[in-house]
Amino acid sequence: MRVFFCDFRASSFIPSSRNVNLIVGGRLIPITEAPFQAAIYLGGLFHCGGVVIAPRWVLTAGHCVVYDDGGVIEANHYAVQFGTDNANVHGEMEASVEALFLHPEFTLRPLDYDAALMKLSVLVQFSDRVRCIPMALSGTPAVAGEIVFVTGYGRNRPEDILSYRGRPSTACHRIDYR
Repeated sequence: MRVFFCDFRASSFIPSSRNVNLIVGGRLIPITEAPFQAAIYLGGLFHCGGVVIAPRWVLTAGHCVVYDDGGVIEANHYAVQFGTDNANVHGEMEASVEALFLHPEFTLRPLDYDAALMKLSVLVQFSDRVRCIPMALSGTPAVAGEIVFVTGYGRNRPEDILSYRGRPSTACHRIDYR
């Protein structure tokens, strides 16, 4: 089983003209089922989800790090929490963001190449509630019909996707997806 998170899906890096499926819903989970899940705060308010990919790096959606006009928000406006299954509750660890790296082909309208990296100011301390996401080996092919699971603090209902900057759920959810 492969793992994806938050706003990402298997077609995340394919231009939006071919991106037709969105993932919403899921079931509430404890953070120990997704210890790689991170909660990203902008100006002290919960803003987006992310995933720990290395001790000092978080992957998130590109639209989470830009203003409505597409300009990149300054890194020092962000904080990232780890080890929480509810983004309204402090996690096991918090880190500030030292630098942001937006995918070089990212566009906001249409939303394409929706990915960004956050370089943290400190190394993440791992525990049973905080870990890196397991990654597939380079060259490992995706298998058609394979079940993956998606985690995040995202939208709970399909109609929520219409409110682009609406408040996402603050509870961590998981959905199995084929």
